[in-house]
Amino acid sequence: ADFMQQDRLPQFDHVPSGPPRVGLLDGLPLANHVALRDRLIIDDVDDRASDYPVSRQCHGTAMASLISHGDLSSPASPSSSRIYVRPILKPHEFVEEEITPRDELLIDLIHRAFQRMFQDVGERNAAAPSVRIVNLSIGDPVRQFVRALSPLAKLLDWFAHRYNLVIVVSAGNHDIRLENIPAAA
Repeated sequence: ADFMQQDRLPQFDHVPSGPPRVGLLDGLPLANHVALRDRLIIDDVDDRASDYPVSRQCHGTAMASLISHGDLSSPASPSSSRIYVRPILKPHEFVEEEITPRDELLIDLIHRAFQRMFQDVGERNAAAPSVRIVNLSIGDPVRQFVRALSPLAKLLDWFAHRYNLVIVVSAGNHDIRLENIPAAA
């Protein structure tokens, strides 16, 4: 294929500088992947790395690469700034997927992640106050949108307003079919 020709392969030698403009709440990415080396600021305050085998670091790596480089099959200029990454997913203990922790409230985890990014607390400075776009593509199939905004959606709306952010939320890829259900009369 044309993509595999040497002159069309993306170049990963440009190292971004400056404060992060994009934040990623996802799985733990491979920080030393050839496409991501020196492009990430990983803030693993919950020590997800201790239980995250390299073979399972898929979704965060893919999302970080997509944000940094775009679609690799049509190479473009990479992002000029590094990406702030807060791992919020963890490997499922039995199947090959990454999930939100079942022993934590997701809304609390997201709330803590945004607070850490944007608020000074005591002697600790905000971790990434320069971020203006936050990507949250965790696609949890058991938390689907059905008519009313969830508390999590309201929290994201509040953070978007308070910190002047664009928050990209993806419903994810799953095999559950949603149908339009007419409203009750």
